[in-house]
Amino acid sequence: TEEDNPPKMPKSPIDRARIQAGFKEADIDASNGIDASELILLLSHLGVERTEGQCKELLVRVDRDLSGSLSLAEVESLFELAQLKKVFEEFDSDQNGSLQAFELTHALEKLGYELPPRQCQMIIDKIDLSRDGAISFDEFVAFFQFVPLASLGEIAEQMIGCVSLDVGSDLQPPLPSKGLPILECLVVGGLSACMSRTLTAPLQRVRLQFQTGMVTGAGGALSEIQRIARREGIASLWAGNAANLLRVFPFGGIVMLTYTRVLKVLPIGSNDQAKRMEPFRRGMAGGISGVVATLATYPIDVVQAKLTVDGERYDRSILKCLRATANEGGLYRGLAPTLCAVAPFVALQQSVTST
Repeated sequence: TEEDNPPKMPKSPIDRARIQAGFKEADIDASNGIDASELILLLSHLGVERTEGQCKELLVRVDRDLSGSLSLAEVESLFELAQLKKVFEEFDSDQNGSLQAFELTHALEKLGYELPPRQCQMIIDKIDLSRDGAISFDEFVAFFQFVPLASLGEIAEQMIGCVSLDVGSDLQPPLPSKGLPILECLVVGGLSACMSRTLTAPLQRVRLQFQTGMVTGAGGALSEIQRIARREGIASLWAGNAANLLRVFPFGGIVMLTYTRVLKVLPIGSNDQAKRMEPFRRGMAGGISGVVATLATYPIDVVQAKLTVDGERYDRSILKCLRATANEGGLYRGLAPTLCAVAPFVALQQSVTST
C-alpha cells in the first residue's frame, strides 16, 4: 500500500538558492518584482521554456496582491514540493515509490500521448540518475523541480520534450501530440508522408522500372537514375509524383488517424501483462490502420503507378489516367494481394518499433 511504501521526500529540497539567483538576474529594473517578460528569463535560467502567453497566465494565477508583477515569494510559490509529490503519486499506479516504463506508458496514454514502452524507457533512462531502471521520487524532484505549477499534464509535456522521439514513414504514423483533433491528425500524418515520398521519388521511379522490366541498360539503380536524367531530364525522376502525393497524403493521414483511434479502444492490461501484450496490441492497431488506408487510397495508387511507368500514354494527366483505368474496370485490380502485404507489414512494423 501507499502507507507501506510512501515516496520519500528528496534529500535536498527544491533549490531555492537557484530560484533566488534567477529572480535577481531576471529583475532587470531592480524593482523587486518581475513581469511576464521577465518571468520568461527566470524560467529560462532554470532550464524551462515558456511562451509569453503562458507566463502571463502563470503570473495571473500566483499574483496574490494583483500588482501585475511577482515578488520573490510569489515566484517561489510556482515551485512546490507537495505538488510534485501529488503528480508523482498520479504516475505511480502500483504505489511502490518508483516509476517504471509501463506506468509512464499508461499515464501518458490517458493524456492522449501514444508512446510505446521503448520510448518511455528512453524517458526513464534520461531521469534515472541511479541507473536502477526506475525513477525514484528524489530523481523526479531533481528533474522536474522547476516546472512551474506542476501538474500531470505539464510534467507529461516536459517528459515528451526531454528526449528525441522517433517519427514514422508514410506507413508508420508519427507520434501525435496529445489530443490532436481529427483534421490536424490527418494533416500531420499526410504531410510527413508526402515529405518522405518526395525525397525518395527517384528511387521509386527506378524500382518500378526494374519491376516492370523497363530498365534501359546494364548496371544498378544509380546507373539507371543517371540514364533517366540524361535522357528525359532530372525532373523526369519525379514523373507522376503529383499523383503519388495525392495518394500518399490521405494514406499517411488515414493510417495515423486510424492507428491512434484504434489504439485507444484496445485493452491495455496491467503491469507485466501490459509489457507482454503491448507489441501485439500495437501490431493489431497497425494492421487495421493499414487495411483502412489501403481501401481508401488504392485507386490513386493504381493511377500513380501507371503515370510513373507509362505517363506518356495518358499525357501525364491524372484525370485522363483515372478515367481510362475506371473504364477498364481496373481501379481495384490487385487489391487482395496488396492488402495481404500491407496489413502484416504495418502490423509488424508497429510491433517491432514499439518494443
